[in-house]
Amino acid sequence: MFKYFKLVRLQTLLFIAVMQLMIRRFVVLTILYTDSIHPINSFFNVVLLVLATTLIAAGAFIIRDYFNIKTDKINTPATLLIGSSISKRQAMYLYQISTFIGLACGLLLSWQVHSMSLALIFILVPGLLWFYAASYKRQCLVGNVILALSAALSILIVLLAEFAYLQTLANWHIDGLLYRQAFAWVGVITVFTFFVVLILAIVHDISNIQGDKEMEYRTMPIVWGIHTAKFIAIALVVFSIFSILYLDFKYNPFTGNLITQYLVVGIVLPFAWFIYLMIKAKYRSDYKRILKVIRLIMVIVLLFAPFFYLLHSLSLRI
Repeated sequence: MFKYFKLVRLQTLLFIAVMQLMIRRFVVLTILYTDSIHPINSFFNVVLLVLATTLIAAGAFIIRDYFNIKTDKINTPATLLIGSSISKRQAMYLYQISTFIGLACGLLLSWQVHSMSLALIFILVPGLLWFYAASYKRQCLVGNVILALSAALSILIVLLAEFAYLQTLANWHIDGLLYRQAFAWVGVITVFTFFVVLILAIVHDISNIQGDKEMEYRTMPIVWGIHTAKFIAIALVVFSIFSILYLDFKYNPFTGNLITQYLVVGIVLPFAWFIYLMIKAKYRSDYKRILKVIRLIMVIVLLFAPFFYLLHSLSLRI
């Protein structure tokens, strides 16, 4: 059983589920409560959302490993599952079952909240992730963007599902300012997640360059060179740092500098450490260490949700 949990990256799936639940509870609902809107989106719908997202993600992990057996034999032979402890036929069955149930949950949720945009996302994302694993992963930058976009959408759909329910079933009229505020906060987290996952994907391609070369893949470090790929990853980090600090300086609605302190300690300093490690990185073990730093940043992004809730609660007491 443990090998199947490892195949679908159970820890990552739990992280996705927790992030969705925390974004909904601590960001979306907190903003809506300020206008005395008390959503009653059923527990069943929330479960459908989490199941749809995690099962589609599980299918994506399986199909990625399915198409990457040869490269994984070179890059990570010790952790290879498909073709050793799990047969290719079993893996394909697991992919089909996971993706089908995930898609069914997503379409059922879309029907429940009367949202065509949600249905379109749940239809397009599994297809994109299939082509990512089968083809786009082998192409320069395209696969990285698809992976980052899919991760970002897993956050945005939390807000889309909630608002779709409110507007179609609960018959709530949402104030335009509140609407923009909700999309602004969730949008910032969504876009930041896009860039962090994009950076992670680039670093992952650099760490796997040996196996990818053997299979004649055309990933960024192979096509443009490792130094260029490192420069692009660092440039994306610098852009992310300045963008988030600018947004904090320009649009931070809270009094005091608690958000600034959180961003500096939780985002800027780890990113600075990332830049230092990237400049010095030479071996595969160095890039594995960098990947751990990026995952730490993702955890800090997740913890921003309860931090936002705390700041909002404090501002109401003033």
